[in-house]
Amino acid sequence: MIRLAWRQFRAQAAVAFAVLLIVGIVVAITGQPPVGSCQWLKDALTLIVYAAPVLAGLFWGAPLLGRELETGTFRLVWTQGITRRRWLLVKITLVGLTGVVIAGAFGLLSTWQHAPIEAMVVDRIIPGVFDVRGFVAAGYAAFAFTLGLTSGALLRRTLPAMAATLVGYAVVRIVVVEAVRAHFATPLTYTGPSNDPGGWVVSRAGDVLRYHPDSRFWAFQGYETALFLGLAVILAVFCLWWVQRRLS
Repeated sequence: MIRLAWRQFRAQAAVAFAVLLIVGIVVAITGQPPVGSCQWLKDALTLIVYAAPVLAGLFWGAPLLGRELETGTFRLVWTQGITRRRWLLVKITLVGLTGVVIAGAFGLLSTWQHAPIEAMVVDRIIPGVFDVRGFVAAGYAAFAFTLGLTSGALLRRTLPAMAATLVGYAVVRIVVVEAVRAHFATPLTYTGPSNDPGGWVVSRAGDVLRYHPDSRFWAFQGYETALFLGLAVILAVFCLWWVQRRLS
């Protein structure tokens, strides 16, 4: 079963790892450019980190079950002495883990490339920057993949599953940024007439600011990654139950 799953997925995995290798070589050659230098590369890497989890959900997660159910090929697999649970677990592990590793690697490349700049600016914890640094993209990829997987199982069609994955992923990400992330820890209070303490300012009332300092960056990365990995586990367990109990 593992060999069959790898044969089905190896071309996509080869392309993804090839892109990661090429980007890694370019980043290694250019090093850590100063402010204003190699901006095209920084923008390209930021776009890749944003896109990698979404692509894992749309093109790896949603079709994984959606296409099998749409074409009816799942019935052939289940008559070959392979249990539904094993069939799905192998696919989740092989394809999902690949997406997680690649997205996380791109995030770490972006973090390394921007390290000298952000050591001076101290803004990596603010929304928009936080999302494309560190290892949190690995959590996003796990969630997007399992969301696509679950959408395919429920809708039994690839294109509707892809659309549901895109909308669901966007909604959850927005909710976490706007309503959840700021509560990972109690904000600090800063009082000053005009000075900015740095970090992520979550509220301002006159001269009183409530903010999260940049020193919380890695802790927040851990909290948010754990949150999305937890959501991914819930979706994966539900999908396993659905395939075992509800599909026929």
